Amino acid sequence: MEHDTLATLREAVIRVGEGCGFLVEWPRDLTRVVITAAHCLPRFPDTARPASYAEEHTYANLLGPLGESLSVWAELLFVDPMADLAVLCMPDTQERVKDAEAYDELVKDRPVFRIALVPETCPGWIFSLDQGWLACTVRPVPTRRSRLGILDTTIVSGMSGSPILREDGSAVGVISSKELHPRLDEDLPGGLFAELRIDVRPEPT
Repeated sequence: MEHDTLATLREAVIRVGEGCGFLVEWPRDLTRVVITAAHCLPRFPDTARPASYAEEHTYANLLGPLGESLSVWAELLFVDPMADLAVLCMPDTQERVKDAEAYDELVKDRPVFRIALVPETCPGWIFSLDQGWLACTVRPVPTRRSRLGILDTTIVSGMSGSPILREDGSAVGVISSKELHPRLDEDLPGGLFAELRIDVRPEPT
C-alpha cells in the first residue's frame, strides 16, 4: 500500500476514551459510525432490563481527534463484551442537538475504512501510539473462533480500539489485547458486516 494512502487512512482514526476507534460508513445512507474495542467504553448499559432510553446508551466526552481532548458525545449502537467490540454512532438528534452536531463535525470530512474478510494469513498494518502505521502479519487463529493474531510487531497499552488492516488498507479487526483481537467478519452483527464489507464470502461447494 502506498505511503499516501496510509497517511490518508490515519485521518479515519480518532480517540475513544483511553484508546482509539475508526470510522466506517454505510453505503446505503452514508451514516458514519465508530468501531472500537468495548473495553474503551467507561461503562456498559444495563442489558438485563427489557427496555432502556437512548440517554442510557450515550457517553459524554468520549470521542476526540487524535492528540486532542475528548469533547464529543456518542451513542452506543452495538456492544459485545465477550468479543470486546463496540460500535458508536451519533447521539439522538432530537434530545441532544448540539452533541449530535459536534459528532457530525468530528466525522463528516474524514476518510473512512472499508471492511473485508481475512480468510488466511496475510501482510497487514496496525496503528501505532505515535500515530503511524506498523507493518505486521495478520493471521486467523484456528483454535479461537473469531480471533486474529498479530505477528512481526508488538502491541502495547493505548493501542486498543485501533484498526487491524489487510495489506490493501481495508479493516479486518480491532486491537484488543497483546495477543488476540476481534475479527470484524465474525464479531460484527451479520447485517452490519454485510453492509460494510467489500468482499463477498465464497459460496460453499
